[in-house]
Amino acid sequence: TGVQTCALPILLFLSRLTKTKGIVVYESTAATHRFSGKLALYLKGKILNLADSIVTVGNSSTEAVLAAGVDRSKILQIFNPVDVSFFHSYSLANRSESIGGHRFLFVGQLIERKNVISLIHAFSKIARKGDSLTIAGDGILKNQILDLVNKLKLNESVILAGQKNQEELAKIYANSDTLVMPSIEEVWGLVANEALASGMHAVVSEKSGVTDLISGMPGVFTCNTDIESIAEAMVKSREEFKEAIKQPEILKYTPERFADELLKWIMNR
Repeated sequence: TGVQTCALPILLFLSRLTKTKGIVVYESTAATHRFSGKLALYLKGKILNLADSIVTVGNSSTEAVLAAGVDRSKILQIFNPVDVSFFHSYSLANRSESIGGHRFLFVGQLIERKNVISLIHAFSKIARKGDSLTIAGDGILKNQILDLVNKLKLNESVILAGQKNQEELAKIYANSDTLVMPSIEEVWGLVANEALASGMHAVVSEKSGVTDLISGMPGVFTCNTDIESIAEAMVKSREEFKEAIKQPEILKYTPERFADELLKWIMNR
């Protein structure tokens, strides 16, 4: 469903006329809706109910669809896939182990809901000699982050790496130990898939959709969005990290498996 919202009802109506199956992949939550009034929710439900199936990623997006009045039998809740084999293979061939402290990493936009400010405060509380925090991304909070780094005297340990493409990110993952994703609101969070596939640990907030899938996997630590909880999870990851995970569990969750599960769902309806 890479279409504008206004075109979606037309496409779903046409699918009914032509007796083809209309499938909507819904990657949103109640908190990320632009319009949240009763009328907007009613209209959303009317549109979504035109589809034969709604594919959601994570509990939050499923709850948003249910809140719009869609019958649970129409919903396939599934994981959000990424090319985990690429990141895994790259890391196996290029990984370097730290000879100093622990290497924390944040990947994402520098915006409020990503909670980067809290992450920097958490790092300042727990950082030991040689520890580092690399921030890969760009956004409207960049100058505020730079000011905070200066204020907390973290210039030598916090690195603002800027926006990176896929291959550049793969290199950063291969040279990092723990991804930290402390988002206040995150529909999924594919960077967690990528980092885990690269053999890293991951600290993820309970507000992230990916947490439903990866919680309990080796190297995964969950936290709330406050500074203290983030810091505590970062310490746990650092204490338990010995070396990169050679066969991470996330490797089971491939785009091919996503396609197979979706096809099986469609064929059984």
